[in-house]
Amino acid sequence: SWHFMAFLPPLPSTLRERLRPAVSHAPDHTAALPPPRRVPGVASPHVLYLLRTTLRSRSNPALEVGLRMASALDLPLVCVAVIEDTFPATMRSAGGRWRPTARAAAFRAEALRELQPEFAARGTCLWVHVERDGCRAVVAMSLAARAALVVTDEHFGVEPHASAATRTAQTGAPLWLCDGACTLPAPLMASLGDAALRGGNAGFLRATADLRGQRLADPSYPCGVAAPQPMRAPPAAPVWAVELGAAGELEALLEASARRD
Repeated sequence: SWHFMAFLPPLPSTLRERLRPAVSHAPDHTAALPPPRRVPGVASPHVLYLLRTTLRSRSNPALEVGLRMASALDLPLVCVAVIEDTFPATMRSAGGRWRPTARAAAFRAEALRELQPEFAARGTCLWVHVERDGCRAVVAMSLAARAALVVTDEHFGVEPHASAATRTAQTGAPLWLCDGACTLPAPLMASLGDAALRGGNAGFLRATADLRGQRLADPSYPCGVAAPQPMRAPPAAPVWAVELGAAGELEALLEASARRD
């Protein structure tokens, strides 16, 4: 694999502190990130960003990490979002017969429709897979198996995103989780010990005041200067990827037969 230390410079500290390995036995934020890998037998590897919850193109730390690492590795960045029509077994057993709703799918699809041209303007692509009858390819795992590095949004243990990360890690690809939700990134919270957990919200604000103040004083926080476009253009879109901006495409997909409620 590539030597990890050689690729730390492309990542500002404000991005690095938001990352943690998806698979780690370390109790705090000091766990080392798995290095990017060379993928034997794959002629055209890529860096993969699995977009789960950070549905934006600006102030998206995971996207910035993906772009910077793709440039550092001289690889294209491929971004993928999956709109599922089933929940993982862990949710089905805990919540009975829960299923994704058509309303939630429409919300995500409308957001992704706006993001597709914005991602393209950054030198990457945003492939969207809408699960429905006759179209349930395991696209995330397939692309991860051919990736030098996978970045995805921090899931905080919340389903179905946690199960999606677990399945991706099973491919053997190095997987980085990136916190795009918190002012003070979750991997840093361990450094505060129990102090941030005592005294309710007021106690949390007191314990984190200095760290939050340092970060909020920087108007470009957390992403810094926008990452340059990767030199390698993304490959042609696969047949399952839908262009949501095409006339009538989104409506047709949502009306297609699926397992959603």
